[in-house]
Amino acid sequence: MLDKQTIIDEIKSINNFVSQEDFVKAFKNALSLILKREKAINNEFIKLKNELLSLFDGRSKEIKDGKDGKDGIDGRDGKDADEIKILEMLEKKIPTIEEWQANIPANGKAIRDSLELLQGDERLEMSAIKDLKELLEEIKSTKSQKLGGG
Repeated sequence: MLDKQTIIDEIKSINNFVSQEDFVKAFKNALSLILKREKAINNEFIKLKNELLSLFDGRSKEIKDGKDGKDGIDGRDGKDADEIKILEMLEKKIPTIEEWQANIPANGKAIRDSLELLQGDERLEMSAIKDLKELLEEIKSTKSQKLGGG
């Protein structure tokens, strides 16, 4: 496992390959995409909220105050829940490992986006990304080679 200083050193060595101007441009583009996505999500949320409110608005007069059924007086007794039956029903809805693994390609973008949200020690180790360490070593060795000319 690489320590924090090694990772910092690796990032610094890669930093020499990208100009500040290119980095700022790429960062602005990424920020722009994030803000557009945030706006789209907010618009979708407002749309769904309004749709739910309109569904509820028409039924608000149908809602009872609950007085008729208070303490079982003038109401009907309910049945006790069958916890075993509920658990069996829920277990059937939980996907197996095989089903989850089969859906990884379909959910890849969501998984990627979720990984990008991780902060601090929650983030992936470098070893979790295939061939990343080897690629960094190759970049370092390429950088350290002197290009000659005649």
